Amino acid sequence: MRQKGISAEDQRFRTALENLRVKACTNEDRALFRSRVVTRDGVLSRPELADVSVITTLNAHRDAINEIGVEAFARRYHRKLHTFYSIDRWTSDRATKSTRKTQLESDGSLNPVRLNDAMCTEFQWKLWDLHPCLTDHVPGVLRMCRGMPVLLKNNEATELCATNGAEGIVYDWHSHATPDGFEVLDTLFVKLVNPPREVQVDGLPTNVIPITRTKTRVKCGLPDFEKPLVVDRDQVMVLPNFAMTDFASQGKSRWINLCHLKYCATSQSLYTCLSRSTSFQRTYILEGFDDSKTMGGLSQSLRREFQELEIMDYITRHSHGNTLPATISRAYRGEAIRGFLEWKGNHYVPQGVHPALSWANEGFFWTDTRSKADTRSMPSFVNPRGTANHVRKKTDRSTIKNVSNSRKKRPLDVEPSGTVKRRKGFIWDRINYSCAYDSLFTVVIHLNLTSPAHHMERVRDDLRDYLYGVCPVRFPRYGAVLAAVSDVLDALFTPMQYYGLSMASCTSCHAPDSASVSRQYRSPIFYITRGVLEVTHSQFQMQQTFVEDMMQYSFNHAVPGACTSCGSRLHSNIKIMNTLPFIFLEIHLMRDDLQRMIARGSISFTVRTQIVTWYLCGVIYLGGEHFTSRYIDDDGVSWYHDGMITGRTCIREDHYTNLNLWISRDRTATHLIYWNGQ
Repeated sequence: MRQKGISAEDQRFRTALENLRVKACTNEDRALFRSRVVTRDGVLSRPELADVSVITTLNAHRDAINEIGVEAFARRYHRKLHTFYSIDRWTSDRATKSTRKTQLESDGSLNPVRLNDAMCTEFQWKLWDLHPCLTDHVPGVLRMCRGMPVLLKNNEATELCATNGAEGIVYDWHSHATPDGFEVLDTLFVKLVNPPREVQVDGLPTNVIPITRTKTRVKCGLPDFEKPLVVDRDQVMVLPNFAMTDFASQGKSRWINLCHLKYCATSQSLYTCLSRSTSFQRTYILEGFDDSKTMGGLSQSLRREFQELEIMDYITRHSHGNTLPATISRAYRGEAIRGFLEWKGNHYVPQGVHPALSWANEGFFWTDTRSKADTRSMPSFVNPRGTANHVRKKTDRSTIKNVSNSRKKRPLDVEPSGTVKRRKGFIWDRINYSCAYDSLFTVVIHLNLTSPAHHMERVRDDLRDYLYGVCPVRFPRYGAVLAAVSDVLDALFTPMQYYGLSMASCTSCHAPDSASVSRQYRSPIFYITRGVLEVTHSQFQMQQTFVEDMMQYSFNHAVPGACTSCGSRLHSNIKIMNTLPFIFLEIHLMRDDLQRMIARGSISFTVRTQIVTWYLCGVIYLGGEHFTSRYIDDDGVSWYHDGMITGRTCIREDHYTNLNLWISRDRTATHLIYWNGQ
């Protein structure tokens, strides 16, 4: 928190804010907040509040307050207001750096037929009349005078502390007049207010920085049109700073905090506005607030998110203090939290967790409990909780060629005519991004004889709906938001019961170490890190290391300590009791390190008394915030799929041993998928 006061009221204010964060305010908390409510006349009568920026919720309210504030500021200080106009042109080239954005813009905006890109005067005035909230916060008209407070709306130069949201005052400007007589800003000189460090630009006073006009593509929402118009706007990216939204206020500490809370939709919005204050006595609430937004508790999904953050905070503190057990992986949230639960148990609550977030009674379970009905409702090509009962006998697979040729052909791979069957993939959802699911399911459907031939995307979306209901934070369903492949794998393929146990034992007498605690393994995801690569590379002394050998190391490796019986070294060994259908290797390596690895194509482990082999069947790649995949068939032939580019089609490539398995279309491998043939 940002409160610096030490009075009794400041202490109560801090407690009230802590309760507000979890939507658990008491009557005393609400009474404390209401004691800081002032009326509009009360604000105008206080000179210290005259130029203070108001935190509000709606962009439209921000623009209205700014419009009034500009006029009032000029009158109060007897300054002349200058009006500066933007230069607008129709957008001729709709291509952007992102293919996704280009596709979305083409369907979601208007592009009128015209002779050229020049804007007619009548239409230009319509665009200038729009408030910034209707033009992507890029103003068509800027009215300002020297000394007026402004808010930067673009990351101009981080080395000069000129970042989006930085506050300043107008120092001076350079401008010119267009042939039509409209004044246009060329450069605006802004003096930063309380920058993180002192800024000195040659030829300018301390903390004064230049901001030049920037050409930006904006969507303009006109009342007469159903779709927005896209134009290229040339304007200095600032706004008057007599009001800002709760979103823009994040990260700020305010000496005087004036808040308009009437239209705050959630407790989080209220908390963001009020927690900017450094002192209770310098906090002012304009026109009151809605009491119902301060009580009743958080939603289930948000409370769960806060609980996970408390656990991650606890893990980070112990990691920083070198007291975190080595068995807890911090590569991904799921693995870290699962390791915490195995370490501390499901009912352990770290010290300092708010009582409204405590899970001491109900317990904290990472994998949500699913009934048999839930499992049956999932798509047929995914068997998330099943285990395979088919066991292959160990054979001689000394070379990669023998491994790939020994795979049993499935009827799915060959047409009745004897020709190779073409592969199908999932079409990417460009509205509600689906690439995390497309890349995985394109591999999975080719491993199942009952894979759906029709309505593939509908089945995929049914599964997305199901996972969204389980945890909206981990599995976003709508909009241009990516899900993590690791989270999807964890949710779909982690068994309800553990499949293996690890116990430290002596390398000589094989006696179990009584001081160690056995660890239960449920996740089918294993991690390839730089540390595992270095250890395995030094052990085998090869120019390239088989990625499967690294996984063998994860199953059986030395651990610190000595045997209490004979004094020999200890090693940890995972005993597998139930067969997993899939094993996933998650790669956390730089590109240079990837070239030090090679894939053998299969991996074998002893399950109870039999040898079970898993075969490489797919690779998932990530780059440019987009997932793609390769499916590897029974002949070892790779099929590339990118639902955004190739659509339904999978492109046939070469044998995977003749390809760079770690890089595909400038994207880097993140997961290897191994299947045991059932």
